[in-house]
Amino acid sequence: MYAQLGDIDTAIGEYKKALKADYKSSVIHLDLVSAYIKKNDIPGAIEELNRAVKVDPQGVEPHAI
Repeated sequence: MYAQLGDIDTAIGEYKKALKADYKSSVIHLDLVSAYIKKNDIPGAIEELNRAVKVDPQGVEPHAI
């Protein structure tokens, strides 16, 4: 929601909070990747994408990005 409103920093904070509650959610990891990309934080996006792959190695989405 915050990312859609253009508040990327708040969105990143909220996704990080959500990951504390459900670290194995590849969807939340991918939402965080998207937020990092919107912020033009490519190293952060790559790091988070690698986490998404580790959480769900069989998932198609992390490999498609």
